Amino acid sequence: MKMRSLRMLSVGLSLALFPFLAQAAKLVATWDANSEPDLGGYRLYWGTASRGAATNSAQFSYETNTVVGVAGTPSNVVASLDSDTVYYFSVTAFDTNNNESVFSDEVKAATVAVKVDTGGEWKYVKGTAEASSPPTAWRMLNFDDSAWGTAGDAPFGYSTSPSEGPFGTTLTDMTNFPYTTVFLRKTFTVANPPLVNRLLLNGVYDDGFILWINGNEVVRVNMTNEPAYIPFDHRTAPLGSIEPTNWSVQVTAEALPPLSPTNVLAVQAFNYQTNSSDFKIDMALSVVQQSLIVDTDDADGDGLRDTWETTYHGSTNQDGTADSDGDGISDLHEFIGGSDPTNGASVLAVDIDPAAGGGSRVIAFAAPDATGTGYGTRRFSLEYSTELKNGTWQGVPGYTNIQGAGQMVAFTNAAGAETVYYRVKAWLEE
Repeated sequence: MKMRSLRMLSVGLSLALFPFLAQAAKLVATWDANSEPDLGGYRLYWGTASRGAATNSAQFSYETNTVVGVAGTPSNVVASLDSDTVYYFSVTAFDTNNNESVFSDEVKAATVAVKVDTGGEWKYVKGTAEASSPPTAWRMLNFDDSAWGTAGDAPFGYSTSPSEGPFGTTLTDMTNFPYTTVFLRKTFTVANPPLVNRLLLNGVYDDGFILWINGNEVVRVNMTNEPAYIPFDHRTAPLGSIEPTNWSVQVTAEALPPLSPTNVLAVQAFNYQTNSSDFKIDMALSVVQQSLIVDTDDADGDGLRDTWETTYHGSTNQDGTADSDGDGISDLHEFIGGSDPTNGASVLAVDIDPAAGGGSRVIAFAAPDATGTGYGTRRFSLEYSTELKNGTWQGVPGYTNIQGAGQMVAFTNAAGAETVYYRVKAWLEE
């Protein structure tokens, strides 16, 4: 038969990085089915080098390939991939006489290593007083934790029951000294922060905790929602004392705090009472999904669509880190936000207009669609905080996860004595 070419639909945009897995990843490849009657099967090819202009397996040899049968939806799980590595994929079809088609479109996906694993080393200080002055400063990346002394290995805690151990750092004095909290900090790196749009957090706790990334609260477990600031001598609620509990949560794009190449994970862990029989805390963080352009229009692998680069820069020589128009925003951030990287006046920004009257303000921003990016959707969330430097940012109700369609988004805040700061977050989705 004459084999028609195939088009690869998607390859591994959701990385199967599971809790406690630090060395390997797996990707799921799917593609269009071939409907010819003498179809014998498919052959999936992958490797760390692109095939370039080669069109068939005689012209280029990928590092690895596997045969996939014709039953069910055409797909294959590719396991035991190296972490922090870009892989390239193509698929072919072959007939019952083993005649093979040309390659499908080549696509690529990146595996991403676990950034913080359980049992790791953390800087910590016992909650006999506030961890910093002001009390929220210790959660920030620029906080100097050298005064906290030596680091310790997780899990932190103690127990009167041997089955709840072992502990990396045993807090023996927590059983007879009146403190119910422990403050922990750990830095982690992200190779290309604008491309990350989902994280997985997991661990074990007894009895509760609050977790921040770069000073932004991400989650609190077995703690009341108020007040936002929890003092050093606070205790858990409302569940009270519990046994060590495994926990995990996915932080999706709309809830993801801004990331930098270097970031800090901050945890305040709480016990139920000073004479509790046990206490335990350990945390892990991994990148679950990394957005990449999934077509052949990003030959240089910098996360910028080649046609976008050519439109604005005349070539694909940009790597996304440059600030071509000198407005303080990198080209990659302008690509994600929908602004012009060659025009310093074109930025994703919040405008504040007092036109509402009565002390109220109109908070507005432009929300362009994803045309020209290679992605299906550009989304936005309006966030606010009552503190600019050390505050916790929260989504404005009704103004999160907004799909960009070229519209102006406007929100009128209520007049009040408290100062409120606003920002807008943008991200791209397939």
